Amino acid sequence: MIKIEELDEMRRMSIRERSEKLNVPMYKMLMNIPQFYKRYRQAIQEIHLFPKMKYVLNELGGKGIQTAIISSNSEEKY
Repeated sequence: MIKIEELDEMRRMSIRERSEKLNVPMYKMLMNIPQFYKRYRQAIQEIHLFPKMKYVLNELGGKGIQTAIISSNSEEKY
């Protein structure tokens, strides 16, 4: 089991390093990636924008300004 304090460290690790830290063979890590992304796509439906952010993004798009969203997938809640 991973402790919450270890998440930042784990995010910076390669798949091989994670495999070693978790004591899970690489082939099992690779086999589970599709399952992870399936669950991730399901969970993404529960993500909500900050208040008024949809308005801001629509305004920027209406002015022809291209935007990109970068996420750390952080578990912090604001």
